Amino acid sequence: MKKLVKMMACLLMLCGCSNDGGKSFETTTYTYVDTRPDTIKQFNMTSLDTEIETIDDFKNYSDLIFIGTISEVQNAQVHDERFRTPFDVDSLEIIKGEAREKIYLDGGRMSLADYESQMIDGYLNKDSFALFKQIYPLESSYVMIIPVNYVDLEAGKTYLFFVKDEMIVNGGYGVFEKTDEDTYQNVITKENIQLDQVK
Repeated sequence: MKKLVKMMACLLMLCGCSNDGGKSFETTTYTYVDTRPDTIKQFNMTSLDTEIETIDDFKNYSDLIFIGTISEVQNAQVHDERFRTPFDVDSLEIIKGEAREKIYLDGGRMSLADYESQMIDGYLNKDSFALFKQIYPLESSYVMIIPVNYVDLEAGKTYLFFVKDEMIVNGGYGVFEKTDEDTYQNVITKENIQLDQVK
């Protein structure tokens, strides 16, 4: 019962603000705990940049467009007040811009211990975190930030990426998985595009 009361107190306190590319917008955060393994999951219901909708929008906005295979998915990190997941990518074809060995996606998963050392308000505030620490062990529990455009990308798969300032544009909306030689499918919308639409 005490555990339930503490969780309810945490839920009531979780509400924040996020910043994307200099644009501030309100977020409402819902949190629950998945106990296999213990994972505090926050769903940040954020508005997307509605100006980036078509393939031409993505092409014009991105400073890097390339095809690459993910070699490693790393644990999330906090950088410049953004909670993001790093990916090591082997570039296969550069369509626009200069190759990068590492790109980032908003959101992801990290241990509570790592999160404590990098904590910023707006994702999980300090009062809430203090309560979670009383319930869950730091080393074997995780916090996961899941924006509405978050998607799990897999090592070993080949994707077409739209990137701006090393961040994947609009999360999963800026990632297309290779389905055959010249066809790529958006990992969220399942929309298919041909490679010649991007070049």
